Amino acid sequence: MGIIRAITSSLGSVAKEQWKEAFFMDALPVDVLMARGHKHVSGRSANDRIDDEVITSGSLLSVADGQALVVVSHQKVVDVVTEPGEHIFVDPDRPAGPVGYFRDVLDRVGFGGGDIQPHRHRVYYINTKE
Repeated sequence: MGIIRAITSSLGSVAKEQWKEAFFMDALPVDVLMARGHKHVSGRSANDRIDDEVITSGSLLSVADGQALVVVSHQKVVDVVTEPGEHIFVDPDRPAGPVGYFRDVLDRVGFGGGDIQPHRHRVYYINTKE
């Protein structure tokens, strides 16, 4: 029964993470060099996942003037954005579509199911103003 529970739990948690996120940072104060970005979700959103370290491919990363953005995964830089504007995140660790979905499910079954994410990302905003 444990394997069935792990499979159903993994299917549910991966399905819940298919919502795309939006990350943006208001102007950083002059005395702040770097700040961690957090996803922004309205109170009425169906995306109620509270984990800021799982970013879905296709999520929106917004960079303001005087900022740079760095995405870190497994202590490695996986994406750097230095131009202001809105950019779409493409996860280098996960293939897109059904292949990526079922690979995530199998990875989580190996960890016992649930909300264990083997792929975590952090978003950092860097102040580039003089």
